Amino acid sequence: MEPGDSLLVPLIGRTPVLAVSSKERATTTLLLVHLATIVEQLAFSASVLISKRSVSDHHLNQVVFAIYRDTVAFLFLSPLAYVLERKTRPPVTLPIAGFFLACAATSVFGGQLLLLRGLSLATPSAYAITTTLSPMFTFLIAITLGLEILEWRSGMGGSSSSVLL
Repeated sequence: MEPGDSLLVPLIGRTPVLAVSSKERATTTLLLVHLATIVEQLAFSASVLISKRSVSDHHLNQVVFAIYRDTVAFLFLSPLAYVLERKTRPPVTLPIAGFFLACAATSVFGGQLLLLRGLSLATPSAYAITTTLSPMFTFLIAITLGLEILEWRSGMGGSSSSVLL
């Protein structure tokens, strides 16, 4: 046992604090990341299925559905962001607000409209299969732009190249 590994730290106030080794902390963090990824994928899958049912089966207008989605997300996330980030983030100025609005209108709203249009033309299964290819295309673009370097002989490079093939 190395110094500092899982030793009882002296009492702080009246609450005993147990020191955790860096290996245990890393393992816990890794498990939390995997759990968060699983929850995110389940929530995203449910969102796609609800979107498909709402737009295709119930003939809800795609633009109206995207506006509802953005409005609900804004009403939920903006108070949360205000409370959690108000002391750490700089104040929002007019140019920053304009930039946020431009990004929301083009990428978020436009992406949702493309998603909804694609769902009306395809099945949720086809969408789920093609969505899993997104990291591969991102990696290929990063290699093409020189942002990533593919090392064929290293362990990670070999696994990345096998995914691409």
